[in-house]
Amino acid sequence: MLEDVSNRHGTYARVFRCRTPVEAAEGKLGPALFHTGYWIHMGSADSAVLWAFVRIP
Repeated sequence: MLEDVSNRHGTYARVFRCRTPVEAAEGKLGPALFHTGYWIHMGSADSAVLWAFVRIP
């Protein structure tokens, strides 16, 4: 999946840790349950560019 992320302005990836399961809303995705562990959020200010949440095993 990472090879699909372009290097255009506004493209980003951020890593965060979820210590306890939590339901949260993220932009256009709406509510989602995030299980414990590390997650990567990839996205862009340009909605035409790939965005996704990926759990790191």
